[in-house]
Amino acid sequence: MDALNTRIKTLRDRSVRWLVSTYHAINDPKIVKKAFEKCEVGGTGPNLSQESLPGPGAASLLRKIECNDIALWTAFQGRVLSLDVPHLAGENESVFTSDFEYTDDTAVSADQLVALVFQESSRVGLTARLLGG
Repeated sequence: MDALNTRIKTLRDRSVRWLVSTYHAINDPKIVKKAFEKCEVGGTGPNLSQESLPGPGAASLLRKIECNDIALWTAFQGRVLSLDVPHLAGENESVFTSDFEYTDDTAVSADQLVALVFQESSRVGLTARLLGG
């Protein structure tokens, strides 16, 4: 049996080669989409694909959790509502010196959206309420 070559050049070349070849092997949008489609909830429920998450299956699953598993729903609420990112003074200051203050009256803050989603038992008309209709 041959001795394992542990010279730096050999190790460097071989460790990078498998990483690059793996990247090229899976760098295909079809493979990535298929991987997310195979990540299913409960075997027959919605999956993690872009087509499934905003669909009616995922919404139905969330409604069932809200009605049938209050403890889990409360845990979801606590995790989302307690996401508190501290603001460091000066970190996000604008680089522009303009005195013009732009306000978009159609924008909905994340806090408003989270509060509406978790406070409403019925999601009918949520979009209209958010957009002021």
